[in-house]
Amino acid sequence: HLVTLIPRSGCYISDLNEKEIEEIFEIRKRLECMALEYAFEHLEQLQLYEIRDQFNRCKTMKTREAVEREIELDGFLHDLIAVKSGCKNLEEMLKTLWSRIEIIRQREAKRGFVPIDAAQEHIELLDALIEGEKNEALRILARHIENSKTTVLQHMKNNGDYK
Repeated sequence: HLVTLIPRSGCYISDLNEKEIEEIFEIRKRLECMALEYAFEHLEQLQLYEIRDQFNRCKTMKTREAVEREIELDGFLHDLIAVKSGCKNLEEMLKTLWSRIEIIRQREAKRGFVPIDAAQEHIELLDALIEGEKNEALRILARHIENSKTTVLQHMKNNGDYK
């Protein structure tokens, strides 16, 4: 459940516990890798180069604007892979999953948390895609999602979010 309704109080975004976060990221990893397998032949080189250049520009900046742009590019790249998979059911499943991930992302962003090395991981993924290295791209994507999960869970532990 993404939203909790409390009578005479209001509507609140539900917190996710450690187990739910682990599940979400594991499902995300499997579904996004499946989407990448389907999408691989349909990704356009020019677009991949352009996205990589934009991630490279973000890497050189340390401003809040750069972080926001990187988050936007991250969403665009992952959504592009889902759309290019050509599998509407898979795309819908990923959209549902991303709504849950967005809860995590927004909560962490409010605390000033910025994932480190995410831009570099995306650049490595894009390089593998540009070079036509499907297995390497799948490995990098799985590692990127696993790193994201580990980083989020560690940050939550450091902030005492787990009881």
